[in-house]
Order: sequence, then structure tokens, then C-alpha cells
Amino acid sequence: FQANKLTLSNEFLIQSYLYQLLSSMANDLDTVNREIHLENRTYYNYVEEAIRFIEKHYRENMRITDIAASIGIDRSYLSYCFKKCIRISPQKYLISYRMNKAQKYMKETDAKMNEIARWVGYEDPLVFSKVFKNFTGMSPKAYRKYLT
Repeated sequence: FQANKLTLSNEFLIQSYLYQLLSSMANDLDTVNREIHLENRTYYNYVEEAIRFIEKHYRENMRITDIAASIGIDRSYLSYCFKKCIRISPQKYLISYRMNKAQKYMKETDAKMNEIARWVGYEDPLVFSKVFKNFTGMSPKAYRKYLT
């Protein structure tokens, strides 16, 4: 696998890695759910509420403190719950959710990158571009070119 070669087979490989990651995360979440004691169920409930909030408000300029406040807990406690339940930080989850949406918009629309950036919660297209490149290994422009 060579990330710098934009081929259809590499795209399928990248997608398969993403599905493996999501499957692993889902499996980990299932395992965690089975192992959680009644008192730990609260952690999972907070994570579920935070994820629902992210799914509803990902287009908005939000911080993790906003997510935590929406469910009535502290930012650090929300981070603790995320790491305990799904083994990533809420910030990483938010970025992942936004970047997956951005990839979908790039595939399904001809919208300009600054529009897509705003659609996924980034007012500054340069910040979006940097986050996208860190997430995918490609700039948004290169990714879109890769899709054609």
C-alpha cells in the first residue's frame, strides 16, 4: 500500500481499513458494554448522549466543553467517559465524524471546499484542510482529484 499513489485499489484499501477500524470500535464498544457494571452504565449513557449531540450539531462551531455542558457534565469527565467506553477522546470522535461527513460530501457533491468546510463545522478552510490532511493523509483537493 502506497498512500501517495491515487488508485482505485488504494481507495478500496483505505476504505477497508476504515471499516476495520469502525468494526473494531463497535466490537470494543460491545465488549465494554458486556463488561460494564451497573455503576459504569452511566459512562456509556453520557457517551451516547454526547454522540447524539455531535450528530445533530456537527455543522456548528463547537468545543468539547459545549458538548459536555449540553449533557450536564464537566469536559474532563466527558473525556474520561469516552476513553473508558470507546477508547478515544471526544475530540477525536468529533474530528472523525466531521471528516467522514466531509469525504461523503466530496464524493456526492460538486461543492467548493470552503462550503464543505462550513458544512462540517469549520469556518476557516485552512484549518479544515489541515485537519482533513491529518485525518486522511491527503489534502482535500488531492482527495477530490483522487475520486475522479
